[in-house]
Amino acid sequence: MTPPPTAHDPKLLHSVREAAQRAPSLEDALRAALQRICAATGWQAGRVEFSIEAGDLGTRSVWHLDRPERLSTLRRLAERRRRGRSAGLAEKVLREGAPQWRPDSEDGAGSVFAFPAVARQKTVAAVEFFSNAQEPPDDTLLAGITRACAELGRVIEQKPAEETLRKVERGYRDLFESVSEALIVVDPRSGIVRDANPRASELFGVARERLIGSSVHGLWSDGGVARAAIARGRRFETVLRRGDVDTVLEVSASAVHYHGEPSTLLLTREVTQRVRVLDALRASEERYRILFENNPPGYGHTRMLEEFAELASIRAPSLAELHIARRVVANVDMGGDGHPYVGKVEDGLWMAAGFGGHGVMHGPPVAELLAKTIVGRPDPTLDIAPLSPWRKTGAGSEWMVAAKKG
Repeated sequence: MTPPPTAHDPKLLHSVREAAQRAPSLEDALRAALQRICAATGWQAGRVEFSIEAGDLGTRSVWHLDRPERLSTLRRLAERRRRGRSAGLAEKVLREGAPQWRPDSEDGAGSVFAFPAVARQKTVAAVEFFSNAQEPPDDTLLAGITRACAELGRVIEQKPAEETLRKVERGYRDLFESVSEALIVVDPRSGIVRDANPRASELFGVARERLIGSSVHGLWSDGGVARAAIARGRRFETVLRRGDVDTVLEVSASAVHYHGEPSTLLLTREVTQRVRVLDALRASEERYRILFENNPPGYGHTRMLEEFAELASIRAPSLAELHIARRVVANVDMGGDGHPYVGKVEDGLWMAAGFGGHGVMHGPPVAELLAKTIVGRPDPTLDIAPLSPWRKTGAGSEWMVAAKKG
């Protein structure tokens, strides 16, 4: 048989290799390689049958046909031979690792050729072709196709790993693009931005195309501090100024590899609100410290009562002979339901407290009402029972308004 001129073309191997490399998946790569070989030889169809050692691939086959309507016929032929593996050329190739040819016509296929696909000196698949021609191929054609098919072993070995790598890269890209924090990848030596996600572009107000290739140090309010922190892989804060608005940013630097190159990943969060809360807390603590340090030393309830007794002996001499039998001290600003505590706590102890700073104003009338209650003659028009210290939370009426009787 005289092969077509293209079969002797030294570019055939390169063509098969290039088609396989460009294909996005293993199946596409094998189908592209089969198409190139069939086009170069004039053969009708080709298929790849994997070795049983190929795991999940061992149950699959990949086809290419110049006339797709013949697929069912050729598939029946291949499956018949597959079931009787000892008689099939593909099985013989997988077993012996050498090209095979059979001129017998069967189901319209004049000849069948099979070649090994080799990886690491092992036959990982048999590449089978169907032809109308009865003549055997010449040595030049056989050698060329053998070499091209052998190359497919490397494709079968490497392509799944490439597919996995592409999936990982797609997953990384999806995560990189969708994360809510600003991410910037920079060259650790020059500080040049290698990549940035949409959030970084939005936060800094710079288009991604302009951000990539620029110096990252131009983004910080204090470039020196930022440069030192990034070099040490530490966290730092900076201020982003846009007009009259200041935005506080927290930046974390970590070492990564980006496209095989050592890089630094900068994760930037907006922490303006957190900083404001912390500043307010520090200011409150400072005010408390000042009040505490300027409070009269040693002044407490005992001294207050002593001064009250001294003043009372002048304004109300009759009180001078009274003695304090018992006192209870508690810091009660206001009741749990927003109302004061007024009434009997226990035998001999009555309370009027928790006015929330309004005791000077409300104290006198409440004291009068409580005094009448203590002596057993409660005011008939106002009931202070809802303000009992023993009431349940939420039981009080409106602020300092007791329910009227009758």
